[in-house]
Amino acid sequence: MAFIIADVVSLIVTTILTYLFGYKDIVDESETDTNKTKPSTGIVLNNQNIDSPLDGKTIALTEVNDQVFSSGAMGSGFAVIPNNDSKVYAPFNGSVVTVFETKHALGLISDNGVEMLIHMGINTVELKGEPFDIKVKTGDTIKKGQLLAEVDWQDIKNKNYDPTTMVVITNTMEYKQINNLDLKNKQPVSVGDAILRID
Repeated sequence: MAFIIADVVSLIVTTILTYLFGYKDIVDESETDTNKTKPSTGIVLNNQNIDSPLDGKTIALTEVNDQVFSSGAMGSGFAVIPNNDSKVYAPFNGSVVTVFETKHALGLISDNGVEMLIHMGINTVELKGEPFDIKVKTGDTIKKGQLLAEVDWQDIKNKNYDPTTMVVITNTMEYKQINNLDLKNKQPVSVGDAILRID
């Protein structure tokens, strides 16, 4: 009986102590050291350039007539006032994350982890996809220079919408800095011209 009573008391006491003070597993220091020496799987970018996805004239994102973008709330980037015949091309190798239902915007991610939003025109969501001919779909793998969209920019302007296209790095906070290269305001740019540098 004495052994039974001792076992019961021991079980009750250890249960109460564990409940009150918790239980902390002892970590094997050798395992911790091993984990510390494992190489990081994160992506490191060294002065990677981001190219313009369309022809036109570049302007600073801060000058865009849309506070959501000009305030930097969506991330760093730039904008392009497109030529009438401008088409939108993939600025890098990667994949299509999102094709908006109204076709006015595309979400992309590069093979290096750069997340990009290409927003074609200001408030063009209201046009319900009419001027946009999207050539890709969500989940597609894309190659740099691949045609992503054809847009009737003249139709957009005829309907009194601003065709300015915003190119935004939506995961800006993951990088040390994102700098605009030394381009003058409304300087002509072509597809493939480097606009941003990511460090």
